[in-house]
Amino acid sequence: AIPSSIATDIVDSLTKTGKVVRGWMGVAIQEITPALAKSFKLPEQRKGVLISDVNENGPSHTAGMRRGDVVISFNGKEVQSVSQLRNLVARMGVGKDADIKILREGKEQVLKVKVAERPSDEVLAKREPAPSAAPSETVKPPDNVLAALRVQLLDAAMQSQLNIPAKTTGVVVSSVEAGSAAESAGLQRGDVIQEVNHEVVKSLEDYQKASAKVKKDEMVVLLLSRQGNNLFVAVNPK
Repeated sequence: AIPSSIATDIVDSLTKTGKVVRGWMGVAIQEITPALAKSFKLPEQRKGVLISDVNENGPSHTAGMRRGDVVISFNGKEVQSVSQLRNLVARMGVGKDADIKILREGKEQVLKVKVAERPSDEVLAKREPAPSAAPSETVKPPDNVLAALRVQLLDAAMQSQLNIPAKTTGVVVSSVEAGSAAESAGLQRGDVIQEVNHEVVKSLEDYQKASAKVKKDEMVVLLLSRQGNNLFVAVNPK
């Protein structure tokens, strides 16, 4: 069922422009799990949604929004869920400014984002040409919750096969140990690890250094690219 208010917006848009125009901020968002809330040092019971990616050509990037920001209100309305924020943005008039309150490193701030028209799916899905192939390497697993993962360098062939934008860097998961905490957290073969506990990973050496800092019984938060979409995943050994 479609709420009558949204149906009215669609009719108005079709009448005025001959097409359905939806507002767009140019970000990828995800729900905040308790483990992610702990990792991002959010207050208990804090509602909001987590920014997992910011489109370089979108209005949020222009406004200064960053990956890892938590949106807590949109034009004075408290943000409770991903679906709610999507509806608020989609119904916002294109070209209008929205006051978006975020949490960044535990501090609140307000960004003014000029809502744009959502590009077509074809434009959003457009990929850059893949770079030249690089040799695949592997790395010794660390002595912590990431020991269940086997990773290797992301090369051009894998980027094309996994539908990953050419600018994406990191290491690709080649296998996940069955029954491990990593498997329980949802890690999959083909995931590209771009950050380990908020440290950027661009090479096997970066991954090895960042993963070695994780204590044996410590939770770790990974930024992944999965089929071209970014998301944060918390892997808890307990």
